[in-house]
Amino acid sequence: MEPGPDTEPIPSYRCGRREMPVLAAAREQGNLTVNYSGLLLNQGRVAFDAWFGIRPEIAPALLEAVAATF
Repeated sequence: MEPGPDTEPIPSYRCGRREMPVLAAAREQGNLTVNYSGLLLNQGRVAFDAWFGIRPEIAPALLEAVAATF
């Protein structure tokens, strides 16, 4: 699979530290890339906002902590 145009966002639905080749190629090409951990955390932000009216920020330390669990 090849990445699309550099304006196309490319998600990865794989958990873990190892980056899929298509995601690495897309990132190197200049596409916005989002891994599964980022997708899950961002969905959590929306849910937290819906329940509590607060949309928390995702700090780099949180992303690193989540990645360390895989």
